[in-house]
Amino acid sequence: MPVRLGGTFEQVKRRRSEEIVYALTYGLNSATLLILGHLIVIASEITLVVLMCAVLIFVEPLLTAGVILFFPLLDSVSIKSWGDGLPI
Repeated sequence: MPVRLGGTFEQVKRRRSEEIVYALTYGLNSATLLILGHLIVIASEITLVVLMCAVLIFVEPLLTAGVILFFPLLDSVSIKSWGDGLPI
């Protein structure tokens, strides 16, 4: 169970140093794993798209050009239609 460091500075100062070190270590570990996890997913998705386009350009160049133009266009239209918030 993680120890939270919320509260005023005086409340944090009253805690034992072991609790503070544990809370900071737990928070840093969580932040690092979340950031690295998301970066790895993004890198793998980009690599997959590049590889698929590289292979597809040799098989069907016109289709590849259409796909490369269609999906960014679809993305920009959907972002403009949603405005500030996503419909969740």
